[in-house]
Amino acid sequence: MGKPGLLDLENHFAFYGENHILDKKAGSLAALLCLACWVGASFITAKLGYSLAWKVNFCSFVVKYQP
Repeated sequence: MGKPGLLDLENHFAFYGENHILDKKAGSLAALLCLACWVGASFITAKLGYSLAWKVNFCSFVVKYQP
């Protein structure tokens, strides 16, 4: 079935399908939280304006990824 490795998608998907249980309630909650965060971020961005929003985003990125 091909060489084992990074691009062996059949084995990767079989592994994740066997070892992860898909819970509908947890998935719905995750989707709701993602939607709420997206809507909240859209409101904050609209309130700040583009010129300030990208600066806030850049600063949060720099602070988050500092060693």
